[in-house]
Amino acid sequence: MDWSKLVTIVVDISIPTKAFELGEILDPPAGLEIELVEFVPVSDGTIPYFWIESDTKLFKQFEQRVRADERVNDCWVEDARKGRRLVRLDWDRQSDGFLDALTSGEVMIQHGVGTNRGWRFQLHFRDRSAAAEFQQKCVDTNVPFTILRISDPEWEDEFGQYGLTEAQLEALHLAREEGYFEDPREITLEQLGKKLGITRQAVSYRIRAGVKHLIDATLRAEYVDT
Repeated sequence: MDWSKLVTIVVDISIPTKAFELGEILDPPAGLEIELVEFVPVSDGTIPYFWIESDTKLFKQFEQRVRADERVNDCWVEDARKGRRLVRLDWDRQSDGFLDALTSGEVMIQHGVGTNRGWRFQLHFRDRSAAAEFQQKCVDTNVPFTILRISDPEWEDEFGQYGLTEAQLEALHLAREEGYFEDPREITLEQLGKKLGITRQAVSYRIRAGVKHLIDATLRAEYVDT
């Protein structure tokens, strides 16, 4: 696939370290930065390559902890130069909403950086449909990502200036109109759920996720705290 001809949408997102399996395994400590290079397809999954920048002592501690993870088969340095190491990780990947969405074939990771504060990815999509599909997959599996920037103003308008999904926007509008944010509240989550045709838990999640997107986008947080 020639991405240079197909890519039209660029989206920057942030995601907490504990929100996806690879981030949980790597879990970079303070002072260590991980730069994802690429995912390489193999017969039973994918193998990621990434650059790690840190001093030798910190890297050794990091490497020992990663190797001790029962999900990791092997972890080794492919190249090293001036404090940077190119590392390859072989692990038994489980079902993971974020990684499943990333490796669906409709998205290309242009850049990915992880620190102890969280991860930030720059993603390229061939069109708005692919971007919307990725977003919906993350929402369906409760992946708490935050949209930081979208290169396409029209796509941004369709899905909300602050990265809100249509479902989150609907829930927030109804909650505002019905007095959910008043003190005392004029409607309960159960009542909102009935109006939307969803459960109390579902409407609660949509409101919390929507408010979180608004806060993160308004404050322009570079990373989501873990």
